[in-house]
Amino acid sequence: MTWQSWTLVLHSLPKIAGALCLSFLAGCNALEDLLDSNLLALNNSTQLDQGYIHVDDTGNIEVEFNNLEFASNPLFSEVSFITVWVYKRGGDARVRCCTGSSTECSSIEQDSCLIGIGFSNDLSFAGDRYLNLHIPELFDKYTTKYYMPVYVADKEGIPTNYQGEYNDFSSPVQAVADRELYTVYLGLYYNVFNANGSLRIVNAKTAVGDKEIYSAVAPDYLSPPIHIETRFYRQSEEDPHGSDYGIPHLASWTQVGIDRGLFNRGAIRINEIGNAINAVTANDFLEFYNPTDTNVPLEGVYLYRWTNAGCDSLPSDEKTMNLGAVTIPAKGYYTLSRSGNTLTNINAFFNSSVSLINGDDCFALAFNNDTIFNSSDSSVIDFVGLNATGNKYEGSAAAPSLLATNTAISRCPDGTDTNNNGNDFSRRANTPGAANSCGTSPGNETSILDLSAGDVTITEINNAPETAATGRYGFEGSGSGVACSGTDDEFIEIRNNTSGTVNLGGGSLQYGDSSGDFTKIYDFPANTTLTAGQLLVVVAKDSGCYTSTTLSSVKALFDTSAWNLPADSLTVAIVKDNLSLPDSQTGPGIDSGVTGGVLDYMGVSSSTNNDPTGGAPVYQGTRANKCHDTSINRIHAGTNTNNNQSDFACGSINGTPGRVAYASGTTWVQHLNAGDILITEVNYDVDTATGFEGGAAPNCTEADDEFVEIINNTAGAVDLNGATIWSVAKTGATIEGPSRTFIFPPYTLAAGARVVIVNQDAGCYTTASLAGKNFLFLGSDFNLSSTGETVVLTKNGGRIREPQITGGGALDNGLNLGPLDIVGFESSFVYEGAQSIANFANVSVIRTPTATTDTNNNLNDLGAGTANGTPGH
Repeated sequence: MTWQSWTLVLHSLPKIAGALCLSFLAGCNALEDLLDSNLLALNNSTQLDQGYIHVDDTGNIEVEFNNLEFASNPLFSEVSFITVWVYKRGGDARVRCCTGSSTECSSIEQDSCLIGIGFSNDLSFAGDRYLNLHIPELFDKYTTKYYMPVYVADKEGIPTNYQGEYNDFSSPVQAVADRELYTVYLGLYYNVFNANGSLRIVNAKTAVGDKEIYSAVAPDYLSPPIHIETRFYRQSEEDPHGSDYGIPHLASWTQVGIDRGLFNRGAIRINEIGNAINAVTANDFLEFYNPTDTNVPLEGVYLYRWTNAGCDSLPSDEKTMNLGAVTIPAKGYYTLSRSGNTLTNINAFFNSSVSLINGDDCFALAFNNDTIFNSSDSSVIDFVGLNATGNKYEGSAAAPSLLATNTAISRCPDGTDTNNNGNDFSRRANTPGAANSCGTSPGNETSILDLSAGDVTITEINNAPETAATGRYGFEGSGSGVACSGTDDEFIEIRNNTSGTVNLGGGSLQYGDSSGDFTKIYDFPANTTLTAGQLLVVVAKDSGCYTSTTLSSVKALFDTSAWNLPADSLTVAIVKDNLSLPDSQTGPGIDSGVTGGVLDYMGVSSSTNNDPTGGAPVYQGTRANKCHDTSINRIHAGTNTNNNQSDFACGSINGTPGRVAYASGTTWVQHLNAGDILITEVNYDVDTATGFEGGAAPNCTEADDEFVEIINNTAGAVDLNGATIWSVAKTGATIEGPSRTFIFPPYTLAAGARVVIVNQDAGCYTTASLAGKNFLFLGSDFNLSSTGETVVLTKNGGRIREPQITGGGALDNGLNLGPLDIVGFESSFVYEGAQSIANFANVSVIRTPTATTDTNNNLNDLGAGTANGTPGH
């Protein structure tokens, strides 16, 4: 090849390589912070494996450079290269001219003499002149290592030509002696060409005083100086011929050159989009974010928009906007909106083509105004597809669609990009031109979208309020006779289980029915905050028993309409988003669909004897008991085992909205074991002639004065909230259905203390006659039988299975109601050990010989008391 033709090739190379580079830039600039945050971010185990410099026993220098990260780094392309410079010891890498070798060299370079060079892909040129021996090779970023022989350099830093080829470093031109000392530098270039296409490798002359010197071409990264020594002759047995020197890892190199702004265009991200529902609004906006540490110009970058399902029309139907002479500051934002907007931090307006934003559009940020066929095209910098109406989006799922004014979809935190739109975007409050509303709000609350399952849990549900207006009903165990509303007084109580404040704004409460279909019943308003451990009760309506007045002491929110939740086969869920959960769900798992996820859910058993195989089709673990006229409580307010049966129990009549189901500093009855609470006395056959406690008068009444007394057999206070007294009667050979006789309201019983439950506040046993005792009034008749009767004390109000088995003497308690004590009278089917002795006529039945005697045998443990008993002592 002639010098002229070679010159033509070299002059054409910038255009060819420039095209390669442009293509390369379009597809490979996804890294946001170049070498210093990606190429150089390697662990210590690789830092001693960058390669080595070998000096053989004749003085030749060869560099073997390991490829640790080029293949995975998009900044390297066919026009990248590595160079080696050899100086006299102490030489300065900023200059290349040898002192005294030319009139152009200055005395300032006295100890700075470039005497050898090498290139990774043998570019065949090095100064301002070219060698015409062979065509330059393209840089292979996928090879495992680069072998670079060092050639002698002339006074101007050009490889010297000897008989048609470069001279090796040790040659007649550059003779090397034993024990000579040199300094080696390695340089790393992303691109042979400058932005304007000119060769970066060519030496540039720099004025120094009245002289011009050749300044070294600045690489993008420059190694630390590597001091080497030639060894021709061994001076000892341990002294090898030649020598090897490790190359410092790239993490220790110095950044010298590169136009970081242009290279960082590929790091720009579409960061936030708001805020219309397929309607024209001036407040539509789209925000870009620059996550790098340098200002980034958007020269040659275009915004694309496809309308709605037009995303499927790629490569046609695009709307484009040239972003033009725009620079986004480091860690800064650039926001477009429509004219007439009322937003803050808007930098410019959409053009007439992009114009507005719909709820399920697609957007791309791309180099050049080229046709885009897919979200992964090489020219695409970023791509965001909204909703799932089209199939064009990054990753496996689309970003959420836009729902309403003042909402947006945002990356959290800013710039986060996993290349999956479904993961990277979530609905947030609008923050155009500012940090996205992620993780914490101005009050340092954690957003509901940043919570995980279990961070907020359901603690109580009142889905079937007791509506009978009798003396024993009402709300929170009140005996006032207030009848709660079956629809207005339904409530769902939740708890913040985290150690910080959470913001539930944007989330929702939803319920599923027996078909597994879900309905959204409540959207949490913006700035609904809960502090650590705080409870929140959401009530169907501000009327009935539960109102803003009766719940003024707790944190409560009220819906505007009745809920009418199912009495059984119910699933309740706390959802991170306000889109309804998918329908027709079944099984011990829940499908959150395209919503933000589910924080907690609970499924309730059916009404058929609390059969664990029937009920809500969606649940965790095993379904919770169905509770009749009582609320469903989480047994440990802050504990979640992900098993509804283990986590929930029936509570008290109409529940304890806005507070835990047990008094502070006490043990809830649900945590007790059999025998911790004992039945100590039962008055089922009232002596209507004798009076009470052995007195002659007044006469007691059969209906009003039946009672059951119990004792706390533990060493600490117990809250009996939700515990239930049942009667299971037998008439002849037929077992009558279990009759729940009393459900305890929140009630604290001290260690060793007794409480007596009396039919009515009338007759012999009244508030006045029981003064000084612990007592509660049932409000209706016990109506206990003297034979065939069983009195059962259970932990909760879930229904006892019926009918009971005969002859076995064991309580079939269905879904683990947890019987604490059982007293079976003569001829009963259910008892402990054996039935008690024959009928105790006109006297109470007492536990004997002491109130805490418990051999788990009714025949041994029960005896005759006195006429009408000794209630409360």
